[in-house]
Amino acid sequence: MRPNTSSSPKRSRFGGFDFGFFFFDFGSSAALGGSIGVSSGASPVSSRVGSALAGDATRELTAHAPRSDAKASSRRAFDVLDAAPHTVFKVKAFRPFVKLALASPLLFGSASCRSNRASAGEPAHKARDTAAAAPAPSAAPAVPSAPEAPRRIVKKIPAGEATVRFAVIGDFGAESVAEAKVSELVRGEKPAFVITTGDNNYPDGAAETIDANIGRFYHDFIHPYAGKYGPGASENRFFPALGNHDWRTSGAKPYLDYFALPGNERYYDFVKGDVHFFAVDSDEHEPDGIEATSKQAAWLEKALRASKAAWQIVYMHHPPYSSSSHGSSVSLRWPYAKWGADLVLAGHDHTYERVEQDGIVYVVNGLGGNRPYGFNTPIPGSRLRYRERHGAQFIEASKSVLVSRFSNIDRQTVDEFSLEAPAKPAK
Repeated sequence: MRPNTSSSPKRSRFGGFDFGFFFFDFGSSAALGGSIGVSSGASPVSSRVGSALAGDATRELTAHAPRSDAKASSRRAFDVLDAAPHTVFKVKAFRPFVKLALASPLLFGSASCRSNRASAGEPAHKARDTAAAAPAPSAAPAVPSAPEAPRRIVKKIPAGEATVRFAVIGDFGAESVAEAKVSELVRGEKPAFVITTGDNNYPDGAAETIDANIGRFYHDFIHPYAGKYGPGASENRFFPALGNHDWRTSGAKPYLDYFALPGNERYYDFVKGDVHFFAVDSDEHEPDGIEATSKQAAWLEKALRASKAAWQIVYMHHPPYSSSSHGSSVSLRWPYAKWGADLVLAGHDHTYERVEQDGIVYVVNGLGGNRPYGFNTPIPGSRLRYRERHGAQFIEASKSVLVSRFSNIDRQTVDEFSLEAPAKPAK
């Protein structure tokens, strides 16, 4: 099932230009002292994903063109400048100097701009691919300014359709301030349950740390819960996937002892509402293997093909596709779409990234509480990349539409997209 593109808003937001040793910052959110740094790549015309950014959140587009293409690069920068008359930079006397700098990349170096690139008739994610690595992680990134209400350009769930709503967190179990803030974000959203993309218990998956890393923040989602941080849930509402740090203690025993999960507990499936979930163990220590020809893969293929739910979501730790530090786990590139998956979620890289491959969406969600990573050159199909603040993903699905939103700990919407269920074949 392929995603669906919606029309973009008619308003453009311009962020700033960086010319070698000159810096002009005239975007509204940047001028206020911060922005949501999002890198966005262009989407093919055949794509059917709808995406949106919240109000003042600026897309971070770094167009480091080679000098041989300097003229075209400058012309593109003019286009962005001329499309943004509403920005803080309104003093006309300065505009000739900015345009002179734009027209002289040989003197001033390559141009870097942040822009929503959301003009009439152009999808919000129809922006140039980022060609440079993201900045190195900082210990205390600037707090972005509060955004306007999100400009939703995703398909809405039809009124009257029953829905299921859940949260997705990844690489979170570090007993950190960031994890506490993410858990507050999750609780504020009141999801029916939580799934994780692994690395639930840093650093070594030990029994001594598991309750402080997980139960302290999510005990009221877990059943049965025997930890010390309060009452557990009346039924289990916490469905983790194993990560490599969870396997650092032999046999992942503390993890398997701590949770009561379906199946063999290392990989399993369950159904909630119109969604069928499949938790995969992507670690090399998995006894049933992680190759596409493994026993585990055979289980997944059979279960996906047999599913009768409107949606099939596969989630795991190691990402089949990622532009960040760990990169893509090629051995996990199973034919998920062919088997019937609609959405694949992973972690491992401490970023948020949305990728389109094989007609479906892959998401890296690893900003649950540990130190963020940077980005390398974007891989093919990468549509949006973010690493500035920790956060969580919230998904709501009915029988016909699935809507996914990633919010950071400042309650700002970083990414939002929708999927439409494929039409049922006529009988």
